[in-house]
Amino acid sequence: MNNWTDGEAWLPERADLGLCSVERNQEGWVVEAMAPNSATCPECGELSTARHSSYIRHLKDLPVQGVAVKLKLRVGRWRCRNKRCRQQIFCQRLERVAEKRSSETRRCEEIIQQVAYALGGRPGERLIRRWGVHCSKNTLLRQIKRWARSRPASEKISVLGVDEWVTCPQSSPTKLPQI
Repeated sequence: MNNWTDGEAWLPERADLGLCSVERNQEGWVVEAMAPNSATCPECGELSTARHSSYIRHLKDLPVQGVAVKLKLRVGRWRCRNKRCRQQIFCQRLERVAEKRSSETRRCEEIIQQVAYALGGRPGERLIRRWGVHCSKNTLLRQIKRWARSRPASEKISVLGVDEWVTCPQSSPTKLPQI
């Protein structure tokens, strides 16, 4: 069982991150971490240890007992030393932690997605804010749409059924058909 005083509990699993510090401020917890000291070029796949520079990525993470957690992640920009590669400088990608250009960690995104599917916009927003994740109803709905667009196209619908609660032309509009 993880203890909150060690670094493993604060960081995503299998992320290969190094914990720098954990602090509490008025907004919640701030967890500072560093990415590994090497990265693979996304163009040619060659491992690089030649750091160009670094920058900080701010990611929302899962809350701790209803208190928000922000992950401040120092990520590197690297030089590709492969002479045949078109990519000279690239940013470190941490697929296990977060999607490219995402503002939350994968594990936080999963929770947001599940709440969005279960409750939708406004009810999902109320529940997820009580948990300590600040997320608007529009973000929840965008998450559902993004996931739906990423799914493969389904087969053509050959038969469309109509449920038994539709008003039948023979019956009056106020009387439901007998089952």
